[in-house]
Amino acid sequence: MKAILASAVVSLVASLALAHGEVQDNYPSVNGLMVNNACATATTFRSLAPVSYCSATVTVRYGISSQGELGMVKRLLKAGEAPRRTEMLQEEQQCSAYSTKAVEVSRNMTQTECAYYIPAGEASEPCTKFISKTVTAGTTFSVERITRYGEADQQTFWNYNVPACK
Repeated sequence: MKAILASAVVSLVASLALAHGEVQDNYPSVNGLMVNNACATATTFRSLAPVSYCSATVTVRYGISSQGELGMVKRLLKAGEAPRRTEMLQEEQQCSAYSTKAVEVSRNMTQTECAYYIPAGEASEPCTKFISKTVTAGTTFSVERITRYGEADQQTFWNYNVPACK
C-alpha cells in the first residue's frame, strides 16, 4: 500500500512539473553583482548575501597538438615538463581556492553607443562612430524568464526592483 501511495505521489509531482514547466529566471548583473542579491544606495549596489569569488589561481600548462580529423588534442603537462616538439604550449589561469565576502559595487557603468549612423543601404555597417559614456544603473531591471515544457521553451520578461538598503 505504501509503495502504491509513494508511486502515486511521484507521478503527481512529475505531471505537475511537466504541466507547469521548469522555470529559469536570468537576472542581470551590474559590475559583477547579480541584482537579485543586491540592495541599492544612491551610488552603489551592496550584496545581501556574501558572494563567492576566486581568491587564488594557479597556472595550468598544456601541450596542444593537431590530430588531423580528430581536431586539436590537449595534453596536461606536469610541473617543469616541456611540450613535445610537435605541440604548442598553452597556459591557462585556473582558480585554486574560493572565498566569500560581502561586496559593494558602483552603480556607474561604461556604455558604448553609436554617435553617427549612415543611412540604410549606403554602408554595410550602419554605425561608423562610437562613443563611450558613463551611466548610472537604475533600480528596475528586465528579467528574462524561460519556461521549459518538455522540448519547447517559452520566453517572457518581467521587471525586478532592487530594494533600498536599510
